[in-house]
Amino acid sequence: MLQEQRAKESDTGGWSAIKNEISRSFSPIMDTQIREALSPPFDLSFERLTESDCPPCMVSIMEDLEYAEMTAPVIRALFTAALIAKRRAPMSARPQFWCLNEIAHFLWPMAESLATISAGFGIRTAYVVQSTRQLDNLKKGASEIIPQSLRVQIYLGTRSVDQASLISRQLGKITLSYDDVSAQERARAARSKAMLDMVNGGDPLASMLSAAHQGPPCASKGQDGARSSQPR
Repeated sequence: MLQEQRAKESDTGGWSAIKNEISRSFSPIMDTQIREALSPPFDLSFERLTESDCPPCMVSIMEDLEYAEMTAPVIRALFTAALIAKRRAPMSARPQFWCLNEIAHFLWPMAESLATISAGFGIRTAYVVQSTRQLDNLKKGASEIIPQSLRVQIYLGTRSVDQASLISRQLGKITLSYDDVSAQERARAARSKAMLDMVNGGDPLASMLSAAHQGPPCASKGQDGARSSQPR
């Protein structure tokens, strides 16, 4: 039956397309370094990151842009494995923060669904792209679904007229400002605690970063990150 199917299909027909698709799927592991990295024994398990005794750590899945197309299947498989491990873990597992920088180059369709379901798994996600239109490379309509599913959107120096117009409409015509006194007091208390931890022998770097995050020590009222704005 298989020989008959091959005989019916031309070299440029369906059978050839199937072979090419399979070949593309396995092409990343033809690289000796990738094949060696994906072969046992392994020194990292995504399940380990969900265990209660696992210390805080950072896992970087990085690839040079010029190799992104070739290694994209491997990158997608790693992201999917990490997502499955976190989803199967109990809710008491340590929360995770995923920074998906230039994820559109790796064409991972699950990235679109991650924006809507990740909070239920204990995952906070951040998407970093040059343009929201790049998100459509992940899945049709992702440029609309992902931004609408995120709590915070940050735009830096956009040079797109359409994007600038969208940002302008989102901000509105009037900005209402106010001083959040309770937020100022919490920032001062957190800064004082961070400095006290360093004096008591805590991690100096972590304490300094925590104190710096709360604002300068000599900040006057209203400069502790307490000023907020909300479009009407």
